[in-house]
Amino acid sequence: MQDVLYLRLSYGVGGGLVVGGALHHGAHGLSGEFGHITAEPEGRRCSCGKDGCLETVASIGAVLDAHGTAADLPAFLAALPHDPAAARVLDTVGTRIGTVLAAVCNAIGPDVTVLGGELAAAGPALFRPVERALLAHLMPISRSRADLRAAALGEAGGALGAIALVLHESPLLARYPAPDSLE
Repeated sequence: MQDVLYLRLSYGVGGGLVVGGALHHGAHGLSGEFGHITAEPEGRRCSCGKDGCLETVASIGAVLDAHGTAADLPAFLAALPHDPAAARVLDTVGTRIGTVLAAVCNAIGPDVTVLGGELAAAGPALFRPVERALLAHLMPISRSRADLRAAALGEAGGALGAIALVLHESPLLARYPAPDSLE
């Protein structure tokens, strides 16, 4: 996979893009600010100063506020199997996430889209509405190619990605031969 879109759903919402096998930084190092894409034009004020950013809908705090009962994420996740209100919250949140992801996917065309962060632990209750909205808003020609996955590395993923980035971009290591040239 050369092109990957990663969305982290945590206390903040952000992510990263791998394009052509390399992390995409953007012109000013701000690539991956997916949490600040508008998800609800008339929505709540975001910490960035705009209204209705995905982060105001899909961060852990926003999910807990929308539910109104659970004190923290573990309590929300524990309530999920028997709490219809929690399921409705995740259906709404997942729909917003999928719609935003579809817009990004239509623009960049990743091989795979990965959801991670603590909120992804909600599993199918979150992934089903994300996938439903993603497929509904993708260009028809792209729908059969959509590949939505849960992050596999858990909380260690960020640290491992940072290590890989340092190793990949280090000027000291840049002159080392590629693995296939060692044969």
